[in-house]
Amino acid sequence: MIVLSFIFIIACSKTQKSNNIFISEPETVRLGTIPPEAEIVYHENGFIYVMDRAGRNIIQLTFENPRLWEHVAVSPDRQYIVANEQSPNSTAAGGSSKIWLFDLKTGTEAQLLPYFLTAGNGGIDWDKEGYIYFGAKEKNPVADPATPDDFRTNAGANDIYRIKYNATGLQRLLNTPHSGEADISVAEDGSMVSFVLQPVNTQTDHTEIWMMNSNGTNPRMIYKAGEVKLASAHDPEFSPDNTKVIFSIVNSTVLPNFPHNPLANTAHDIWSVNINGTELKRLSKSGPISIAPDWKGELILYLDISEADRYAGISIINPNNVDQLPNRIKSGGNIAKWIP
Repeated sequence: MIVLSFIFIIACSKTQKSNNIFISEPETVRLGTIPPEAEIVYHENGFIYVMDRAGRNIIQLTFENPRLWEHVAVSPDRQYIVANEQSPNSTAAGGSSKIWLFDLKTGTEAQLLPYFLTAGNGGIDWDKEGYIYFGAKEKNPVADPATPDDFRTNAGANDIYRIKYNATGLQRLLNTPHSGEADISVAEDGSMVSFVLQPVNTQTDHTEIWMMNSNGTNPRMIYKAGEVKLASAHDPEFSPDNTKVIFSIVNSTVLPNFPHNPLANTAHDIWSVNINGTELKRLSKSGPISIAPDWKGELILYLDISEADRYAGISIINPNNVDQLPNRIKSGGNIAKWIP
């Protein structure tokens, strides 16, 4: 049973950032600016960049404190960048994640929700009102997990939150003690949120693609995927008209891309499906690791890794074709997202 916690607001009466527990003291750093022609944001070797849709006119935005970034996203007004940093953590399955906010106008960086155990893992996104959406866990319900039930309880503590860029209006949109959520994304018009839900109290270790209204109401499942690492689904994104979602599905039926690396030895394919669960179709040709898609207009960005082709970078496919070869636009670029 999904237990909703609508508008779980944690208010902060302090106005000075140094006294706001929801954001660290901003630090001055060297930052670039986003030119009008930039359409894609991505990261590479610990730094954040933007470029056009052809993979040209590359501009570096961050220059200091290289980090192990996962996802980056630009605010609709192009003043802010939010990114999640991954790091190992024995108390959080799969490691932990920190959310960093860059203000390109003031030239500062700050950490959002520094007291959370983990925040942002798997996906992070904006709406037009300046809210940042992400999966997060404030703390583990079981401080020293020892049994399978303890670990399942802690996994279920990862819920969906949002907070404004100025560190106000923190809300827990979905409170699900029997499942963990990740891979959060917001529809282009800001009306809906898509995410991956993984039940933690069932015998089958699988994932599901879900959606809900951006205020946390009306959550519903779109697609039930298979077993994790065999046929699980990840990183859903809405189509521009909100009628479909795209995501990757693990494809364990093809030869491993990296046989000697257990963390990257299975292919993923990009799929689309109507939000009512009909017309499931595979968009990318099987074989490579095709993950983290993002849809704008008639183009889908995604991370494309193929040992056979000796390519690891950003690629583009068309949402209307099936089993297609990609247009590879940026070798070396990591998970990319369209700039609003």
